[in-house]
Amino acid sequence: MGLRLLLAEDTRDLNRALTMVLEHEGYEVLQVFDGEEALGRIRTEALDGVILDIMMPKKSGLEVLREMRASGVYTPVLLLTAKAEVDDRVVGLDAGADDYLTKPFAMKELLARVRSMTRRREEYSIERLTFGDVSLNADTFELTAGNSIRLSVKEFELMQTLVLNVERPLAWDYLLEHVWRAEPGVDKDTVELYMSYVRAKLKWVGSRVVVESTDDGFRLVDAEQASEGHGDADAAGREAKSAAAYERIGSASKLRMDALGREAKGTTSHERVGGGASKSRVDAPGREPVREAKDVLLGIGRIATMVNDALKDGRNA
Repeated sequence: MGLRLLLAEDTRDLNRALTMVLEHEGYEVLQVFDGEEALGRIRTEALDGVILDIMMPKKSGLEVLREMRASGVYTPVLLLTAKAEVDDRVVGLDAGADDYLTKPFAMKELLARVRSMTRRREEYSIERLTFGDVSLNADTFELTAGNSIRLSVKEFELMQTLVLNVERPLAWDYLLEHVWRAEPGVDKDTVELYMSYVRAKLKWVGSRVVVESTDDGFRLVDAEQASEGHGDADAAGREAKSAAAYERIGSASKLRMDALGREAKGTTSHERVGGGASKSRVDAPGREPVREAKDVLLGIGRIATMVNDALKDGRNA
């Protein structure tokens, strides 16, 4: 697998010609033809380098570059400029471009600039990378959050690759190519083992950043930002469950009151039947009211138990 480049050039013939030359040299090239498409691919793809034409529709190369750097994407960028665009070259370098190439150019010069731009990470490194509350020092190989710890060479390169492709899933074969350089005897299990080392060291330094495994690979996630995103949904869920619990309480109470009402009506009808019932009530004065009072108290006790159970269900949910 070759290094992956994004080529953003709106002139289709030139885009096609550059792509053919780069692919002939072993690069994998993603072609785009405007700035918006370029920025979208940069945010979703794992890339080793970006070639940006300054003059593009929808978003200029400079706008794409600024938004890249502002969002923490440190993928190296080569700007393609016209001779008259001296100010753009200066602004581009100030905005974070790694190099520029003036049109028209020789293909050999383009290839030399791309090789320089995509040099291995141990040669191309930013002194300090940050994501969330964690920072990575390229000089000392230190990982720092609440505490600091020194990483091994492979741990550092793995963490660096994750930070440089922040919040994009990286497949294990991509990591084998870019961290282990397809070394013999290295496989998926090796990536999993070193990923466990990185996770352990992130935990040791007290960082809230975690390495998340997805179907597409591995990526860094700021756990605090992720929890904030789910907070509103969780609160809404709790409210819905509480509402359901109270609805069950209300239904239970209504059923019991209806039952008591039916009992009361039955008693009234029984009293209207005639002498036998009336005599019975006269012969046993006070006995029936006592029984009714006990029934009412029993019903209240049952409702209280149902209310308590429903509230427990709401809290446990």
